[in-house]
Amino acid sequence: MAENVQNPFKDIGKRIMEAPPNLKKKVMQDVAAAKLFMDLASLYTVNTKELLASLFKTRGKEQ
Repeated sequence: MAENVQNPFKDIGKRIMEAPPNLKKKVMQDVAAAKLFMDLASLYTVNTKELLASLFKTRGKEQ
């Protein structure tokens, strides 16, 4: 049973094959979409934090 298992570390020194163009395009589109969602989420959370901070901001002592 151990004879059928290949050692993945033996493949480290081998030359890496080029990915097909359609696969590259799909991966790059997925990365771009993920980056867009991360940027939108970041903008929303930052703005929400500032909005809540401004709503609950206390003023100095009013006399």
